[in-house]
Amino acid sequence: MTGMGDDVQAIASNSANVCGPPGESSDCLGLAWEVLAQKHAKERWDRAAASHHRLGRKVEGGGEAVLDRAVSQWDSMCMAQPAQTYEHYTWDDYRSWPDDERWEIVGGQAFAMSPSPGSRHQKVCLRIGAALEAALRGQPCEAFIAPLDVKLSNEDIVQPDVLVVCDPRKVIDTHIEGAPDVVMEVASPSTTVHDRLVKLRLYVAFGVKEYWIVTPDSRLVEVLVTDGDSYRIHGVFGPNDTLTSPTLSDLELPLDTVFDFPTPEGEHVNEVREPPPPYPARASRS
Repeated sequence: MTGMGDDVQAIASNSANVCGPPGESSDCLGLAWEVLAQKHAKERWDRAAASHHRLGRKVEGGGEAVLDRAVSQWDSMCMAQPAQTYEHYTWDDYRSWPDDERWEIVGGQAFAMSPSPGSRHQKVCLRIGAALEAALRGQPCEAFIAPLDVKLSNEDIVQPDVLVVCDPRKVIDTHIEGAPDVVMEVASPSTTVHDRLVKLRLYVAFGVKEYWIVTPDSRLVEVLVTDGDSYRIHGVFGPNDTLTSPTLSDLELPLDTVFDFPTPEGEHVNEVREPPPPYPARASRS
């Protein structure tokens, strides 16, 4: 029996091919998630029915019918349709688009990155960029912040939030030609899936040595480094930590200087804490 996490990943990976671009197939995707929910509800029902059977109780009406109805709807709406086709875009197309629109192209497919990031996002980018600029002064590596086009291939063009390039031949007046050595993406609720799935796979495929995923809401930075054809976690750094980088050996970045901003008014996050429970302990330690 597959776990729900495996099914979620399968839907996330395959929904674009089956249902089409996001925003054009809400009914189709809704049914996909309905199938997933009914599948796991049925598994729970079957386990409960087995338990009742062992106790000599009779259970009427299993979960098969509900699951079959959901699967039938999914098949008729989505699986019977041919795979969606997309316009295939290249570097020449991208360069002809208006400068005031934010796009990225991955595998020839265009992703709209508008609207522009918020003020907290920009503060984090600027602070990381300034720290990198100071740490790399006098070295061949250079730090850049968005907007700056990075041309990984003729069909893969992105604008990382912050990047470091150590090969000066890749630095061209108009863009970066080839993979940076280090890339940082400052994640927001609207870009989390794009940063953690689409871009992660893209960056490792093109040889970006180190990938930072910065989450301002949680005040965390995840540093990933290449390990063969995938990434592994070098470290996860919190607001009171000093970040280190395997690629940028001279860098020591105190994250309290990066995440030094107030929580917006009205925003509240219920964090896991260690308050004393309102119960007496049976035995106290001295």
